[in-house]
Amino acid sequence: MNKFDGMMGLLQHRQPNLRHLVAVDRRFELFSRAWCVAELVQSYLSNLPQTVLLLSNRALDVQAEDLETYNCLATLTVLERKASREDDRLQILSRIPDVHEFDVQLQAVIFGSRGLLRNALAGFDRVDAAARAARRAASAAAASEGP
Repeated sequence: MNKFDGMMGLLQHRQPNLRHLVAVDRRFELFSRAWCVAELVQSYLSNLPQTVLLLSNRALDVQAEDLETYNCLATLTVLERKASREDDRLQILSRIPDVHEFDVQLQAVIFGSRGLLRNALAGFDRVDAAARAARRAASAAAASEGP
C-alpha cells in the first residue's frame, strides 16, 4: 500500500473536516513533480477538499504576454513528470492503470469545476479554458501514442 494513500484515508476517517492545502510556487514547478501530481489526483478522487495558495497568478492572467505556464498546465502528462529518483518515477507510473485517464483526471484537478485553478484564471472564460485544456490534453495524449 502506498503510504500517502493509506495516510490520506486514515486522516479523512479521523478528521472529517480535513483539507488538502496545495502551495504552488511562483514558477508552478509543483506540477513538474510526479509525486505531487499523483497526490493531487489521489486527493481529488478521494473527494478530499483542496485549497490552493498561489504565490502569484500573474502567469495565468489572460493579459500575460507569455502563456507558457497555462500551456504547460493544459498539456501536462504524468509520463513527463520528474522525481528525485528514477525508481520513484517508475513506481508512480506502475500504479497508474490508464495514463490517458490519469491525465484527464489531472486536468480536472487543475481546471475542473472543483479544480485548483478554477478561480485563478483571471479573464479566461471558464468554458473556453476547459475546452482548451481538453483539446490540449487530447492532443498531448495522441502525440504520446505516436504514429
